Amino acid sequence: MAAPLRKGTFMSSSSDRPQDGQAVTVRFRPAHGPERVYDFTGLPRPELHPGLAAALTARVQPVGGTARTVSTADMYFASIRRFLAFLGVLDEPLASLGDLRGRHVRQYTASDPGYSASAMNREIAQLCRLLQDAPYGSLDEDLWQMVKSPGHLIRPAPASHRTPVYSGDEFTAVLTAARRDVVQITERIAAGERLLAAFRTAPETLRGSDQAIAQALDTLDRTGALPFGQHPKDAALAAGRLCLTGADLAPLLVLAASLTGLRARVVHTLPADHTVDGARVVVAVNDGHARGPVPVHWSLTSGDQAPLHSPGAFYLLLHQLTARSRRFARTPSVWSVWTPAGHTTPSFHAPSALLTVWARRHQLAGDDERPLTVSMPRITRTARGRVLG
Repeated sequence: MAAPLRKGTFMSSSSDRPQDGQAVTVRFRPAHGPERVYDFTGLPRPELHPGLAAALTARVQPVGGTARTVSTADMYFASIRRFLAFLGVLDEPLASLGDLRGRHVRQYTASDPGYSASAMNREIAQLCRLLQDAPYGSLDEDLWQMVKSPGHLIRPAPASHRTPVYSGDEFTAVLTAARRDVVQITERIAAGERLLAAFRTAPETLRGSDQAIAQALDTLDRTGALPFGQHPKDAALAAGRLCLTGADLAPLLVLAASLTGLRARVVHTLPADHTVDGARVVVAVNDGHARGPVPVHWSLTSGDQAPLHSPGAFYLLLHQLTARSRRFARTPSVWSVWTPAGHTTPSFHAPSALLTVWARRHQLAGDDERPLTVSMPRITRTARGRVLG
């Protein structure tokens, strides 16, 4: 039974099911700084997107909302991404928020997403606050009672321990999957570049659907936007022929962390500005310890496989893959992707959700044959141990 109408809950005009062809986004206009757009495209469980978007809207709305800063709004959207990633691996139908039950939240609490008990406690508290703002009557009554009083969901903090490293076989499996994906991404964009070049130099050689696709790519390359009226899924596929999209980020993050040995925060803020000094790429990174950027030197090796094994060559490949989006996003970051709202620098507010979905899609398993938890801290510590060992 759905919960009765509740005073103070945000009333949303969104339906429980997404309209066909309609992208679900939430726009946040902070008091200071540019507008932030939270895009649900590509996230698991699309049937839940409108309800969760309405709850997020209630949190970030100028009047009555409690999320006043970008960092707070990012935090709530990160919780949404992680929760959807968890629900996405469950083998049961969920047609709307009304199908969520308290057991789903309890299962999420007991899951092992790769972070500490205290971090999970904060996560559950954030998720429950967010669900309190779900549209009127959209939550199951038992779930509503749970999110009102989530104290019993708090997990005791275990004894502190260091981030574990991957075994040799586990790390090899993770890198093999990431390298395979990056090869496919590179080949996909190279094919799009060839199609665009053919359209501009010899359009008479293109027939049927290739002509229409190439025309859309030409518009994207010139203006940064696709022709109006495309279905979101079709738009993402078309844009992906020339640009990175959010779906491409997981394997690139895996290789960036494993090849450079940098912490997640540093990887997320890699700049586009760099110099090539002989057989090295020099990039100034902010490692969080020094007072300013610190130059790092990455080796450049030759050969077709170099971008998949050399930190310098990988950085230059990433720079090349994001060049078009960076041109329109005007960002100093090396990271830039196409989204339905435009070209932008990824916020990386939920990398664990990205990596969880990616690892499940590749069916990565640990030495114990259980699903392998892929996390940036664990990748970095394993990579550093290999270098030092």
